[in-house]
Amino acid sequence: MRVAVVDDFQMIVDGLISQLSAQGVDLDIDVVISATSWGELTGHPEYPTDVTVLDLNLGDQIRIETKVRALTAAGSRVILISRHSSALGIARALDSGALGFVPKSAPAAELIAAVRAVARGNRYVSELYEPPALDLKADASLSLGTQEHRALVLSPRPLHHVRRRRTRHDRNRESRKPVRAQRNVPQGGNQPRLEDAPASLRPARGLDRE
Repeated sequence: MRVAVVDDFQMIVDGLISQLSAQGVDLDIDVVISATSWGELTGHPEYPTDVTVLDLNLGDQIRIETKVRALTAAGSRVILISRHSSALGIARALDSGALGFVPKSAPAAELIAAVRAVARGNRYVSELYEPPALDLKADASLSLGTQEHRALVLSPRPLHHVRRRRTRHDRNRESRKPVRAQRNVPQGGNQPRLEDAPASLRPARGLDRE
């Protein structure tokens, strides 16, 4: 199988290639692309490959979801690698179509196992992966409660299934909406009659003429 390795540090790229080449001989793993940027990957003549080992954070301005969708559309299966084992970006990438995740701290044998599984179309997520800590700054566009945030990470459903919690901005905006006054109209549409009013509220009658 043809494999691409993408990481913004050349030393890591070289190390991953060495691991795959040394332990993946029996699996017929052939690393045909080693790149340190997204542009270098997509501009390579061997692109796309059967499997792409992609760093979660390449230091560019392209969202990880965009990269994963582009790779899967091109026919390449994606394995994410990251020095973090807990990040909301991992959940977003898996939701967008990535099939695997292996932290950089994992042994080489696990990366080989991930490549093998993903090449067959199976999902492989390392046991070292943990749901993201409740650091919602990782995505300012989402404002989720504790339980919602954990459900987002662990659920295979798309992100739009998770209900966003109302924020202070929402409440302030709602409080500024004009309130229309409503008239009190008795049931049945009848206008109130003078004789139905309490005696204390009726106008005083004039004295009878003699």
